[in-house]
Amino acid sequence: MRITLALIVVLTLAAVAPRTGEAQSPRHSGKTVTMYAAQRGDVEMLKFIVANGGNLTDKDDDDKTVAMYAAESGDIEMLKYILAHGGNFVDKDKLGKTVAMCAAQ
Repeated sequence: MRITLALIVVLTLAAVAPRTGEAQSPRHSGKTVTMYAAQRGDVEMLKFIVANGGNLTDKDDDDKTVAMYAAESGDIEMLKYILAHGGNFVDKDKLGKTVAMCAAQ
């Protein structure tokens, strides 16, 4: 399964980065590959995406941040990485939830 996600990310980066200059590929509901990695709790994949231009401050269509997805995954190492690299921990999504509220779920 991990190889499949890695392949998807690599192919997405290869297809999108030359056209947009970014390693972000908006998906359904505005989710980016960075958000998918955070949601899965895959810190190594997240680091790879960020090293290749991924943005930790993006929001999806519901104003949910990468840090919110990471908080829901329960991965403390990932949250530390996101915080250390400029991730957003203070914004609220459209339902008024913060990163802390996502972590408490």
